[in-house]
Amino acid sequence: KNMPKKLSRKLRARTAAAAAATPPLPPNLTVAEYCARAEELAGRTEFAAAERYYRRALVDAPQNADVLDSLGQVLLEQGKVQEAVKVFMESVNVAPDASFVKYLNLGQIAGGEPSVAFFSKGCEVLRAKIAFLQAQLTPEFQGNIPELIREHKHSLAQALVAIAEVYMTDCCMAPNAENECVNALTEALEVEPENPEVLQTMASCRISQQRNDD
Repeated sequence: KNMPKKLSRKLRARTAAAAAATPPLPPNLTVAEYCARAEELAGRTEFAAAERYYRRALVDAPQNADVLDSLGQVLLEQGKVQEAVKVFMESVNVAPDASFVKYLNLGQIAGGEPSVAFFSKGCEVLRAKIAFLQAQLTPEFQGNIPELIREHKHSLAQALVAIAEVYMTDCCMAPNAENECVNALTEALEVEPENPEVLQTMASCRISQQRNDD
């Protein structure tokens, strides 16, 4: 039952070639250094290589939510959706309030009521982060805080639009669909009043309500 020698040699050759094409990761880097290299690779769309560095970082920091979120992102970029979901859910378990990114990704994947639940939790985290940043602003010091607030508000507006879109599609038959849709878009307009996506989605909502003049 031994494998024929010719086939065995071919398999050994393939294994050797694969090993040569996948060089070992540098040893003894810190978690931050592994992540920095992963981020650099992801920036060059080398997602498989970035995945290896993030996974190596997790060996030393298995409960680091930021690393888990970044790994989930590069898995999505490779089309590894189920693996990404598993990683994002691990991040949820480890640090449910540490990041909004995992919730927005899970919301896009899930669909229906689970999608709304994930987006809503992401909004909750974003509101808390915005409030925290606003509390840090003083006349004497602002630094990059205003820019961070703008970025977080933009993410919040996008998440609220996503909630509205779910209620206009997957959950359009829910008893509270219209109110939930309008509430999400009203907050989105308050957060980012000149966002074209928010305005366009609100217009679609008004048309579906047969309120064309609005």
